[in-house]
Amino acid sequence: MLKRILVALGCCTVATSSWLVESGWAAYASTATTSALPTKSSVEDAVHRPILYAVARIDPERGHHMHGTAELVWDEATQNLTVLVVAAGLRPMQRYLVHLHNFSKASRGPVLYPLQTLDANSQGEARSVTVLRHVPYIPDGGWYIAIHSGFNFDVTMESLASGNVYVLHPRPGEPISVP
Repeated sequence: MLKRILVALGCCTVATSSWLVESGWAAYASTATTSALPTKSSVEDAVHRPILYAVARIDPERGHHMHGTAELVWDEATQNLTVLVVAAGLRPMQRYLVHLHNFSKASRGPVLYPLQTLDANSQGEARSVTVLRHVPYIPDGGWYIAIHSGFNFDVTMESLASGNVYVLHPRPGEPISVP
């Protein structure tokens, strides 16, 4: 997982990494940089930068069958938030809106950030990666991710699946180590 974090933060090149195929990120290799490998100091700087990691389990709502996960990585130095959403059980070849909402799933809070759409393949699976800039923090238990039907931008659009975002530690300012 840390390798995904380092890639999300732009600290290493994915085109030369053998774990790329194993981790399912091969589809993104064509869009990744193939520049020179990072220096030891650039990787060490990235590893010791304050990073906050959060996850969400996205469960179906009201008789729907879609489900998924979300991984969020926040970099305190750049205030960039990278969000990876992976979903299955979608209608094949359909597009779904994905939003990061304020408050919790139970409170049905307003949209805080729109995320990249999920475009289901022929097996009803999809993934999207969104990088949000100027995000000041991730509140512990204060956000949820929802997958919505259609492109109706009305506030009452149906939520097909959603899940609360939970922050994992370390907190900002605490170093993490590479396993």
